[in-house]
This record gives sequence, C-alpha cells and structure tokens, in this order.
Amino acid sequence: MKNCTVIILTFNRPAYLRRLLDYFNRQGGERLEFIVLDSSSKVNKEINRKIVQSSLGLLIKYYDYPEHIAGINKWSNGMKYVKTKYCVFCADDDFIIPVSIRQAVDFLEKNPDFGLAHGKYIAFYTEENACKEKIFKWRGAYPHKSIKFDAPEQRFHYHLSYYWPTIYAVHRTDTLKRSLHYTVEDSQLDPRLWAELLQSCSAIISGKVKSLECLYSAREDESTFSKNWPTIPSIIKDGTYQEKYMGFKKMLIKILTENDNVVTSKIELGKLIDKTMANHLKGYKPGLKHVLVTRSIKILKKIQVPNFLYQNLRKIYRTIYRLDHGKGQITTSSHKNISSYYKSEDYQSITEISDVVLSHSRHTKVISTVDTASTT
Repeated sequence: MKNCTVIILTFNRPAYLRRLLDYFNRQGGERLEFIVLDSSSKVNKEINRKIVQSSLGLLIKYYDYPEHIAGINKWSNGMKYVKTKYCVFCADDDFIIPVSIRQAVDFLEKNPDFGLAHGKYIAFYTEENACKEKIFKWRGAYPHKSIKFDAPEQRFHYHLSYYWPTIYAVHRTDTLKRSLHYTVEDSQLDPRLWAELLQSCSAIISGKVKSLECLYSAREDESTFSKNWPTIPSIIKDGTYQEKYMGFKKMLIKILTENDNVVTSKIELGKLIDKTMANHLKGYKPGLKHVLVTRSIKILKKIQVPNFLYQNLRKIYRTIYRLDHGKGQITTSSHKNISSYYKSEDYQSITEISDVVLSHSRHTKVISTVDTASTT
C-alpha cells in the first residue's frame, strides 16, 4: 500500500533529477508515490518533464513553479498535492533509502505520539584519484538522537539547543503541512534566515522524533548556498540580529501557545526561547581550523584564482572537517575500505548509492545554476 509520498525538490539540475529517479527505480520505489516540484528555467523544465515521463516504474506527478519562487513557498504550496498519510522531502541531489522510509512509516504507524522519524545520514562527494578514476567519498553527518520528552517545551528546548536539520525526515503529512504553514504565515520574517528553524521546531513541538538505527539518507556534500544570503552570524555582525530575532521569537511563542499540551505562560515561554536560542548560537562559533580554511577559500574566490586551486583547497577543507568515525571511500573498481562505524546492513545501501552516483558521473554533465532568491 502506498501510504507515503516522496516530494522531490528540483531547481535547474536535470542530471541530478535523472540520477535520483534512476536510484528509486532500482531500489523499489514502486511502493511509494512521488511528486516533483520544479522551479527550473523553461529549458530545464522541458528536460525534467522528459526525465519524469521516462521513469516508467514510478508513480510520479509533476508540478512546475515560477523560476524565482522562494524555496519555502514552493515547499508549502506543494503540500496541497500530497494525499498520503506520510510524506518526506528529498532534494534532487540527495538520496533517501526506500527501505528506511518504510521503516520510518512503520514506526510512526505504531507510535502515534511521534510526529517524524529518520535515521543515520552520510555526506558524500566524488573526486578523481591519480589514475583519473572516479571515487565516491563519504563521511558521517547529522548525529541525530531521538527526542522523546512528553512536554513540547522540553522537546523544543533540547532540539534547538543541539540543533540538526529534520526537514528531510519522514513526517506525518498533517504535521509537515502545519509546520510549513507557520514558516510562511508572517511575511515580515526572512525565510532565508528562519524558515528551516521554524519548520523543524514546529514539527518537534507537535510530536516526538525517532532516530532509527539504520542508514536513512546520503546528502551531496557540494553546497549551492548563495553567498548573497543573510545568515545568523552575518546579522549578528551587522547589528540587526536582535530586531530580526524578535520576529522569530514571536512566531515561536505563537506555535507553542497554540499547542494544547503546552501549559507554560507566554512570559515564561519567552524566557525559555531566549535561553534556548543562546544555546543554539554557541553552535555558530567555528574552530580555528575551520576559520582558517573558510577564510582562505573566500580570499581565493575574491581574487579569482584558477578553479583547480579553489577545488584543491575544498579537498583540504573536507579532510580537516571529516568526522573520524564516518570517513570512507568507494572507487569504481573496489568497494572496500568502508568505515566500520556503520552497521553491516548499511554497507549495501552505501554501495547501491555509490553505484548510481559513479555511473551517472562518468557520462553525465550536471546542469546547475545558483539562484539568489530561492533554494531547491
């Protein structure tokens, strides 16, 4: 029975969409429903439509959006097409493992007090070795833990204090719809700053979170984040943080007070949010190695050094930043040297993802642009 919809978010990356649908075709995606939300250029939309039409083994519905729509508005609007009890967002450059989606759905079916479920994540990228052989490399990412407090206030405090994204978890559809509604309700809030945090906090206020003991997702470790976007560190630096934070805080108070299980007064909720946000801000203080490398990258981009030097510095950054417990690699000729951090049943999933990634990287050029007004 198809009781979960995979919502694929795509923006000017036909090669990634083709790769993802190929993966789902190989991995039993026929037991899921799919929706593609496409805000690409006119040319890329035509390519994407053909890709969707050629994915005969999958039940897919395709919807196009204006090219410059804000990402969060596309996400929120796209929820009206979801008819299943559960759903999950998947970016076009990432992978979510179908068997893990089914495990998450099974868990949510048996545990009505939980609103979302996911598992372990890896981040991956490819590069060429000295023999010009493509290598799939990966590291551990997002060290999630289950959040099982009965009180919504406690769940919120723990989650934002030790924040990791949950937008790509399997959600109850009504939970995800409600959480996305809050992110677009106040037009004065800049979605580039607050949308992800508001959505995640709202979902966790609504229900508990389960982190399953299985590999759940592989995320492309190549950011297309726009340098023109504001960030929390940037608004702290320019002195506008407090003003912008107050709008975020006001919306969090609204979300909490509209939950029937929250009994704390608005005054006390305000204090809790301030305390929690202070904890959250500690996560924006990078270590010395991170600062040195990222500043060097910015300088090289500013002076427009040759691309090969820029890419080499990115490799150095990855080496420094990689988690010791999650590093590994898979080449086109050997599937050895995978980290023992993951359970044996996860290894096959990593191999299956690497097979698709390496297969497409050998003969497909990625079509990609960066939009300063929207995300995937």
